[in-house]
Amino acid sequence: MRFKWLIRAATVMGFLGCTVFAFSQNRAPQGIIVGKVVDHQNSQGLEFATVSVFSKADSVLVNGDVSDKKGQFTVRELRSGTYYVEINFMGYDPVYLNDVTLTKEKSLVDLGNVELAMAAENLEEVTVTGRADYVINKIDRKAYNVSKLAVVAGGSADEVLQLIPSVEVDIDGNISLRGSENVTVLVDGKPSGISGENLASYLESLPANTLETIEVITNPSAKYDPDGMVGILNIVTKKKKLQGVHGVVSASAGIPARHNLSGMFNAKTGKWNFMVNGGLNYRGGFSRGSTYRENYFNGDTTILTQTNDGDRFGPGGMIRLNADYQLTSKSTITAGGSYNLRNFNMTEEITTDNHYLGEDPFDLYVRNAEREMQFNMFRYNLGFRHQFNPDGHELSIDANQSVMTHEFSGAFEETPLSSTMEPLDFISFQQNNRTQSKGITTTLQADYVLPLQNNNAIEAGYKSIFRNDRSDFFSESLDTLEQIWLDDVYLINDFIADEQIHSVYGIYKQNIKKFGFQVGLRVEQAVLDAELVTTEETFHNDYFSLFPTVHLNYMLPGTQQLKASYSRRLNRPHHRVLNPFADYTDPYNIRKGNPFILPEYIDSYEVEYEKLWDKFSVNTSVYFKQINNMITRIKTVEGDVSITTFDNLGTGRNYGAEFVFGGDITKWWNFTWSNNAYWTELIGEGRNSELNAEGYAFSSKLLMNLYLPKDFNVQLSANYRSPRVVTQGEISEVYSTDLAVSKKVLKDKGTLTLRVRDIFNTREYSFITEGENFYQESYRKRQSQSIQLGFSYRFGKFRNMGSRRMNGGRDSGGMEGESIEID
Repeated sequence: MRFKWLIRAATVMGFLGCTVFAFSQNRAPQGIIVGKVVDHQNSQGLEFATVSVFSKADSVLVNGDVSDKKGQFTVRELRSGTYYVEINFMGYDPVYLNDVTLTKEKSLVDLGNVELAMAAENLEEVTVTGRADYVINKIDRKAYNVSKLAVVAGGSADEVLQLIPSVEVDIDGNISLRGSENVTVLVDGKPSGISGENLASYLESLPANTLETIEVITNPSAKYDPDGMVGILNIVTKKKKLQGVHGVVSASAGIPARHNLSGMFNAKTGKWNFMVNGGLNYRGGFSRGSTYRENYFNGDTTILTQTNDGDRFGPGGMIRLNADYQLTSKSTITAGGSYNLRNFNMTEEITTDNHYLGEDPFDLYVRNAEREMQFNMFRYNLGFRHQFNPDGHELSIDANQSVMTHEFSGAFEETPLSSTMEPLDFISFQQNNRTQSKGITTTLQADYVLPLQNNNAIEAGYKSIFRNDRSDFFSESLDTLEQIWLDDVYLINDFIADEQIHSVYGIYKQNIKKFGFQVGLRVEQAVLDAELVTTEETFHNDYFSLFPTVHLNYMLPGTQQLKASYSRRLNRPHHRVLNPFADYTDPYNIRKGNPFILPEYIDSYEVEYEKLWDKFSVNTSVYFKQINNMITRIKTVEGDVSITTFDNLGTGRNYGAEFVFGGDITKWWNFTWSNNAYWTELIGEGRNSELNAEGYAFSSKLLMNLYLPKDFNVQLSANYRSPRVVTQGEISEVYSTDLAVSKKVLKDKGTLTLRVRDIFNTREYSFITEGENFYQESYRKRQSQSIQLGFSYRFGKFRNMGSRRMNGGRDSGGMEGESIEID
């Protein structure tokens, strides 16, 4: 019945969209923005600079132009409203102009001379607006410019995320935002289709210099999927579309092994645009840790201690192909694909000592492991976009598919030890196992935007997600008497999860003088069917949800604005959380999922204030989140064995505040300082009523740039995260410092970068977990300190784009100019 209701709703929305489209008036707006783009050093006009005008209310690209031979530009057909203008020219730092307002009384705005500075220009002679380039505040998100992060030169996407305010990446690659791991990661606005260790492998395979921006969306609108308790991280990759041929190649080498080779190539000619980017990397380093656990059982106390020491090395990489074809001046079709690879080989030695308090060990052995991981991911996309007129009236249709395979194999040998830690003369226990996972995610969606009169607009859309995940685990052990390998029947399992999510949404937004608002509703039907093939068990969950959203914006006197927002969100359990079969890789620490776990729902509220001065800016926000059916890890101990699983705890509440301050201290020194503090309450219910916890935590990040003479640039990044409470325990503080020094060479076409990660070697993790009958301390450390030397080179040509307006605009009648070199 719900599916029929959903189909009816989609049909009605589609009919209304077509009706509005058929009868909408296309009278061209009369607003105009003019100006002149000049070089900061000599005030000469810059030809071919791209000028983009975005709506302040929703960050939609409205129209644009390309500067002429004198650097002059004219952007026409703009409605009354408030915009921000972005001006770009290859080899120069972009400039962002906020709060450009058009009214019926003032339909022409002259921006005058807009000065662009050469990238990393000698700051004894020019002023660099580095802070403005790094972060862009929009109505529903913050966008961070990755090209401004020199400390990740030669690195990967996971290292970029470590520098983004309020974002943390732990030792296993798990991402958290504002202290919560329940965050959705998108790539170019599309679902990544992966989570957990698969997402970590994917991010390690993405070279940092293939990324454009990282968008942090803490309260997304109804246009977005509701997944993720604390919001969305959108990784935007580079998609340059300058006329002509251009590109960049980069290489770096590090100690210990951190090597990288990457590049991007773009060719645009006529109606075609082709882009190829990719990279290869090789990482290596140590991994070590320890566990101390006291088990209380029947009046006795046993002590379990484990130490592990290992190394892991392996390659990773990606390649991405994309092509755009302009069918007409207003219609574009896009097709592309990408391949990501991440492999590693790991050797590890785990020593286990189990004994009664004050007595000799009754179980003492060393377990040697040789493991191999192979991760592969293919992504395909096909899209169509039609712009009805230049003011944002458009229709887009997209189809995406991702195919992920992940194989993890291991060979283990367990040898008993004497009290002097010498191997005993016993036959060792040997075991091999293999986990093969495959996930296929297919997404179909359509989005429609219709601007109306008086600065209002409606949006509507439809989306279907089809997801199939399969995880097959195989294990065998050596029969030491017969010297033959036998299947471990009690360990072998095959788990399949099929999920369908169908949704429609609608949004209405309007600006009334200084006040803007946006209200939306997303309607969703989800069906999950899972099967444990080995035992022929099946599981089913069918749930219908409504997700309202509200965004308010008020422009205060001067360069101030106040925002408020609300959204309802959810966090779905992924297949590793659902799979009930136990993982016995470590026989003293077993993990398994829970197929009966339910999605958790979140009500998220946020109020934000922003103030801009000439050289400084401040952004502060307060937020509150109420979590129902909260999903959490729960550890229990039976005898000497701990079992970790998942359950719906009850209720959680987060009260927090975020403060970001930045600006230009001098002409050669700027900074961004971000802080996040929050109070967490975890309230258990029912059988989990004793699992209550509460506590305060905060994090702080400082990013500092020094622009020195002779084209030198120094960047320092410092991070701190305080101890924080979790269910059944606490995670210790984490802090680190990174440094990079770069210099422009070869007439600014090349850049040399020396990068030092974790200068003081402090990035490590400690945990305390305790329950009714156990107390546990854990420590983990992976290779974090390294030094890396890199070089990048930019090349290319482009041609005069003056003969064609951007985004399907009208022909301006110019002649194509001769090719000229760019850096």
